[in-house]
This record gives sequence, C-alpha cells and structure tokens, in this order.
Amino acid sequence: MKPILILILILIFTSSLVCAGVKPDYFPLEEGNYWVYQDQIEMQDPQGDFEIYSKSHGENVKVKRINQLRTLKVLSTEIRGDFKIAKMQEETLNGARIFFYVVNNEDGKVYSCEEEQIEIFLPNEKDVSIEKCPEYIFPLQAGLKWGDSDDLKRKDNMYIYYVERMEDITVPAGTFKNCFKIVYSTLPDKTIEWFCPNIGVVRLEYHHHGTINNLVSELKEVNLKRK
Repeated sequence: MKPILILILILIFTSSLVCAGVKPDYFPLEEGNYWVYQDQIEMQDPQGDFEIYSKSHGENVKVKRINQLRTLKVLSTEIRGDFKIAKMQEETLNGARIFFYVVNNEDGKVYSCEEEQIEIFLPNEKDVSIEKCPEYIFPLQAGLKWGDSDDLKRKDNMYIYYVERMEDITVPAGTFKNCFKIVYSTLPDKTIEWFCPNIGVVRLEYHHHGTINNLVSELKEVNLKRK
C-alpha cells in the first residue's frame, strides 16, 4: 500500500458489495463484526534490544521488536445512495483509533479515510465526494491492477495495486483457500496482503527497503455475522 508508519499500518480491510456479480458478504462489513490480528513488528531503535544487519547502514543496527494483538471492529454502518459507510475501530497496544471505509456499491470501489477526513468525503447527509485511489476494487481477480493512470502505464507494476495471483495460506486462524495476493511496491517499501473472499485480509506484510521497519500481521480470530 501507500508508504505508512508501521504502528498505524492497518489493514486494509474493505467492505460488502451489492452490485451485480459481487456477493454482499465479499468482505462482510456488518455492525459488530471483528477481526483479531497477531502483529510482529520490527522497528529501528537505538534503544532496541536486538541487532540486525542493515543494508542501508552497511552494519548492525539495534531494533525494537513488538508482538501485539490488534482488533479491527465494525462499530456502525449507514447507506447513503450508492455508498455504504462503515465506521471502524482499530485497537492496539497504543490505544484505539477511528477510521471509515466507504464502499461504492455501483462500481465496487472501496476507499478508506481517517476520522479527520470524513467531513471532506461526506460533506452532508446526501452527498459522498471522493477523489483518491481506492484501497480495493471488487470483485478481485488475478491480474487486476488499479492506481493513478500514469502509474498504470508502467511495465514494472510499481506504485499500483496489483493482484499477483491466488493461493492458499495458513495463519493462526486456520487455512484459507484461494486468497488473492495483492502487492503494492514502491522504491522505499513493499506491502503484500492476502485477501480471502467472505473473510477479509488474513495476512499482511510490510517491509521497508532502507531503515528496518517491518510488519507481519496474521489473522488470529474472526467473528462475522451472516445475514
């Protein structure tokens, strides 16, 4: 995904759709649903307890390692025209934060926005105005790409979202079949996530190519209400 601070890196976890060809529970954002993730974080820190070789420094540097549980929960939802808006809460060791998923049921595009951005995206009770790259476009399929038009012309799949392939993956919550592997690569970093239809993101990896800043996040528990 986009360059992000590792401690507030969220998964990027989208929404249910009702447009033609997409099941409503593709990623079920219903009130009360929640996902619990096991995060393993490495951050370069002079006060860290571990030493790891850093290519950017050409020597060993100290890092801090953090293991934490992170819970993502749907607090509420609303329908506004063709859009579904889900109010989300992410809870970590550092406390809780609120953000939103905005789902365009007409074209399958899913956007995320921080709490301070919501008034820009949702200026009043009737309108939704979004001018940014979506986090997802449903339904997913191998080979699907999205991003800025200029970046989509590149041959190296850099700076765009790219569904590389489908594969099975095992995490603490179990083995999930036919997950979509979505890659977002830039010069400084790379994010990979495995999205399982009807569940959501089951694994996410973030790696910075310079300073040591890494995250591996795996689904540990999921609780979904089915209609």
